[in-house]
Amino acid sequence: ADAHATDLVLRAPFDGVISLPTPSEGDTVHTGQPLIRVSTTGDVYVRVGLPIHVLEAFEPSSSVLVSSEHRSARAKGRVSHIGAEIDTESSMAFAEIELDGEPENGALLVGEGVFVYSESMEARR
Repeated sequence: ADAHATDLVLRAPFDGVISLPTPSEGDTVHTGQPLIRVSTTGDVYVRVGLPIHVLEAFEPSSSVLVSSEHRSARAKGRVSHIGAEIDTESSMAFAEIELDGEPENGALLVGEGVFVYSESMEARR
């Protein structure tokens, strides 16, 4: 851990901006402490598996609600694409949902489990 700051490179897997203040020179940082947060400047998509028994409730361009499985974070979006193939093991079709604006109650996390509700499903909840 004797690396100099000039020897370190951090790369994000997308274009973005730093949205969490960085530590100042001389600050002590701890293992696991977030040093920066990079927020995307482009469109944000969620890839989900839709069980075949609910596919009729979703169609391209339809509005949906994406909700965190274990937290209160949620965001509105729209279905941008539904794959034509059904995965035989899971009986699901994979879809991409483009999120609209900022999520409510915190950000949805990369790799986090989510629930997706169509407008008609949300009306019945």
